[in-house]
Amino acid sequence: MELERSLQDRRSALARARQLAVLGYRTPAELECRFGESDPSSGVLRWLAVHGERFVSRFSAASFLCLTRSLDHHQCEPAAIRARTMVVAIDEDLLVPVSLARDFVSGIGSHARLARVSSAYGHDAFIKEESAIAAILEASLATEIDA
Repeated sequence: MELERSLQDRRSALARARQLAVLGYRTPAELECRFGESDPSSGVLRWLAVHGERFVSRFSAASFLCLTRSLDHHQCEPAAIRARTMVVAIDEDLLVPVSLARDFVSGIGSHARLARVSSAYGHDAFIKEESAIAAILEASLATEIDA
């Protein structure tokens, strides 16, 4: 009984973590546009619950902890990057502001470029703004091939 409760507590905590993450991935403007004046229980709260449930069905709490520890311990020294590099930043990204992307590009050096995209999807723009991201990648790859 206690083990069952512990597993349910973990699943609940993992679902909450995903819900909080999703709120950070999107912009307030996008959420307002999507849900506006709708009843929170059938609008934004239901949307968040679905994201949490979907995540819990694909990830265990243990695998999530392993992934977050991996991210916490990952270190990248920009000056060590020797390849031509294209960094894409989203103007409205609340998690990775353009200033951090700009600093990263500066740390890499003259063989790095920064492309910016504006999107109400914020951090999720990399999966929602397919055409904008594709255009940047195509232009970057075409420049690489011509060089």
